[in-house]
Amino acid sequence: MFGRVVMDVTPGTMVFISHDILVGQQYAFRGGEQVLVESISPNPQSPQFRYVVLSKNLQKRFQLSDADLSSVQQPAQPHPVSLQQAPQHIQPTKQCPYCSETILVSAIKCKHCGSDLVKGQYGKPSPTGGPIALSIVALIIPICTAVLGWFLLRNTLKNLDLKLIIVCGGTVLITSILIAIEAHQFGFGSENDRNAKGRKKSGPGAWGLFSILFWIVGYPAYMYERKNYGGRNLVAAGIIVALGFAGVMGYVGYKTQQRVDSANQVIEWTQSNVDSINLLEEDRKAINNDVLSEDVTSVVTDSQKLTSDLETAKNLPPYPSTQVASDLNDALSAYSTAVQDINTGIADDNYSAIGTGIGELNNAVEQMNTAIDAMNNKHKEISDQLGL
Repeated sequence: MFGRVVMDVTPGTMVFISHDILVGQQYAFRGGEQVLVESISPNPQSPQFRYVVLSKNLQKRFQLSDADLSSVQQPAQPHPVSLQQAPQHIQPTKQCPYCSETILVSAIKCKHCGSDLVKGQYGKPSPTGGPIALSIVALIIPICTAVLGWFLLRNTLKNLDLKLIIVCGGTVLITSILIAIEAHQFGFGSENDRNAKGRKKSGPGAWGLFSILFWIVGYPAYMYERKNYGGRNLVAAGIIVALGFAGVMGYVGYKTQQRVDSANQVIEWTQSNVDSINLLEEDRKAINNDVLSEDVTSVVTDSQKLTSDLETAKNLPPYPSTQVASDLNDALSAYSTAVQDINTGIADDNYSAIGTGIGELNNAVEQMNTAIDAMNNKHKEISDQLGL
């Protein structure tokens, strides 16, 4: 019998088995058999068993020690080593179907890539802090932007629709980018990330695009999918945040449109009332000129026109601002009283009564100016809010 020759064994080295090795009642290796060292992976419990070799007889991989190998062929031994001796530490191994690293046949999860070998799910161990931090940020951003949208609604109307579009679009874009980054860290779509049919799964780019185009679905869907790659299942938080964000921003958008419509109504109403008031002022000036020129016929004609324009002004829709509406009603009432006195004087051919009515009409101008100032201030306030 030759002594064992010490050698430097590396993956890919052809060596000889130094003695017969039994596993149970079957020969795993025969002394003098030439084998290939596929890889070097020390056994966690017995590090000396580190050479991964395939048993041609059993078609299983085992971990052997230096004592089991030789660089020269050994003669057969009359008494083979049994399982109760050194080979009792040899454990059958195989290659992980996802990362090709050597693992035990009995393994249910790969120690190298984190894949679940029972469920057939590929997964890399979570990089410390990275994905967890990104997920938290991706959950916080929609909450913050929803609060920002509410704040904008309460404080401004100037370009509010554009601001809301930027806020919503920015939220979708940033969270989708974070999803893509985290998916890359988890190993989504990597070479070994395949489904049961062997097809490559969706990668970071696909998940990011899905989130951008269908955020309300893609956002919580990713929060669920990440659990298959070693991350925490955040689907419940994802659904709550997605629905909450959509609900708040939808309400903000609805109220924004209501306020803009109301503001535009104020502007349109102000313009209508200003036009009507200008007509009343023209009628008042015309009557004064008629009196100065002692043109009774024109006084009658212009008084009738003033009466008609006054009725038109009274029939305009109520002004949205209570204070402005009150000032305007007071001015129109003063105009109405003056017109009645003028018409009574005309009917009675009483120039004194006509003069009294004209005096009342001139005095009503001050009240009308107060109403006009109030309307102009309201108009300016609304215009500033809308950025006009």
